[in-house]
Amino acid sequence: VTSSGNPSGQPINNIRLFRNLGRNATGLQCPYCQRQTVTHVHDAIGVGTVVAVIVLAILFWPLCWLPLCVPGCKRTTHYCGHAACGRKVGETRVCA
Repeated sequence: VTSSGNPSGQPINNIRLFRNLGRNATGLQCPYCQRQTVTHVHDAIGVGTVVAVIVLAILFWPLCWLPLCVPGCKRTTHYCGHAACGRKVGETRVCA
């Protein structure tokens, strides 16, 4: 297996990430290692989260912190569940 994760040794250039996989781990076939896996997820604050905080600060400041705590207001990134691969396989955008 090469560093591209492809057993044939040919580089993989046309792999597309899955979109809107949800906020929780999900089962799928990894496009890199070709194995069935359950994804690992990571939530991160994105631009949309910051915009939501600013809008709430203007409209109703006591709740401006709320988007920082709500998983639906964060970007969720899915990674292959196999330790040998672990590559990014998809993401769910902010407020999707």
